[in-house]
Amino acid sequence: MIKAVVFDLDGTLYPEISMNLAMLPEFLKNIKFFLAFKKVRKEIRVLQSGKSAPSNRDELMSMQLEMLSNYLGVDKTRCEFLLDKIYYGKSFSNKFKKFKPYVGVHDLIYSLKSKGIKLGVMSDFPIANRMSNLLGIKDDFWDILYSSEDTGYLKPNKMAFLRIIDELGIGSNHILYVGNSYEYDILGASGVFMRTAYLAKKKLFKDIKCDFIFSNYKDLQRYILLNI
Repeated sequence: MIKAVVFDLDGTLYPEISMNLAMLPEFLKNIKFFLAFKKVRKEIRVLQSGKSAPSNRDELMSMQLEMLSNYLGVDKTRCEFLLDKIYYGKSFSNKFKKFKPYVGVHDLIYSLKSKGIKLGVMSDFPIANRMSNLLGIKDDFWDILYSSEDTGYLKPNKMAFLRIIDELGIGSNHILYVGNSYEYDILGASGVFMRTAYLAKKKLFKDIKCDFIFSNYKDLQRYILLNI
């Protein structure tokens, strides 16, 4: 029985192409930074693999800043400025006002809320105000709303997902995590025995392991309603 549904944000609640197009001007001006940032995030995930020692956002941000500075060969102040300007500042959050969520997202969310299903969003980036900008739904609507960065870990590390279980107070087998990344969302959530729903827009490889695969939100809504 599903008692809670938690969503990833980017590429899950809205098309990833929206973000790519919005970031294109910044990307063209700061190509080296974007490539270094992508490399650093990937390296951090590798370093965190299998680890579960207590951590926090400050420790993660410090490590990220140090690695970026080393890769780019520039001082931390410059890296911090670019991080805030491109990913963490208000201007980035405001971009979400122009994004359109996938068709059916609003219907699904309000339908589940009316049935008493707990709802949440957990992304790898800060999401304060981004959900309200995207969906027009205030942050206090959600039962849980946080970034994996707040735990000191990035998805798919289990520490990012365990916070969902702790804060909702619901057994993992009653929580459905919805995401568009098999490696980060689906494997991460299944690693703590949550149910999983995979938004797949492309042809899938064999031996994929998840509870439900969907390409439109009407199908996801039907699946959830049959399992609550």
